[in-house]
Amino acid sequence: HDLEDLRRGAWSQPEPPRQEVPLVTVAELGERARPGLGWHLVLKDDILRSYSSLCRNAVPQDLAWSWFEQLRTQLPWQDLSDSRYQEEGKYMPRRTIFTVFSGCNCTYKYSGVAVKPTVEPDFVARIREYCVAVSGLPTQPNCCNINLYRDGRDSVGWHTDDEELFEGGYNDICILSLSLGATRTFEVKHQPGIAEPRRSHKGPAETSFVVRNGDICTMEGKFQRHYLHAVPKEPSVREARINLTWRWITKHNQVDGCPLCGPGNSRMPLTPSLC
Repeated sequence: HDLEDLRRGAWSQPEPPRQEVPLVTVAELGERARPGLGWHLVLKDDILRSYSSLCRNAVPQDLAWSWFEQLRTQLPWQDLSDSRYQEEGKYMPRRTIFTVFSGCNCTYKYSGVAVKPTVEPDFVARIREYCVAVSGLPTQPNCCNINLYRDGRDSVGWHTDDEELFEGGYNDICILSLSLGATRTFEVKHQPGIAEPRRSHKGPAETSFVVRNGDICTMEGKFQRHYLHAVPKEPSVREARINLTWRWITKHNQVDGCPLCGPGNSRMPLTPSLC
């Protein structure tokens, strides 16, 4: 408990302001890259340096549905179990694949799950390049976690993407997320122990918004350090949804035997423009 109290105390301290340590949100970058497309912030917490940007219909509907079918039918989806579902002898309520650039052997590990990497297919690379261009980001993410929610019974509970691969527990990072298929709710709330002592600050204690076919949203800055997110069950939803979340591996895993681990490869060049 002492260690947890110390962690919460340190985590609740104000982050450096953007004026002192530059950070440009994707809402700003996207508006510069594609003026009038509709990028805007849905979460702005300057105290905790945490942001979420959203662009409705960033991908035209016909193209988005075409991508949905291609991903659904051509990817080698995996059924996995985390620590809780392993005890129950069940699979997690979603299907998954983790893609990486050629030459990377990093396994994506979280909550007792180990997702072996798949080299990024060419058609997934084209989707990535399109979404990065629309977002105005200056560099290409080097991995993607792709989830298939078969209907509203599939979900993901409250969690944070603070895995060591991405160093999001202590660095500014950006996660770029494309939603295809069914409309689902995306929920956000403060990490435990953060909301109560910071109630006087402007950052909301909890919020949610829907993501639709062709929408792109982000989690930026210290979001993974201070906030949790979830996609709850929605039994009324009968259709499938595919979600692609692109990230930057900045600390390749030596344990996995990744040849990119080591001096000169452990960190991709980040600029002040990349949150």
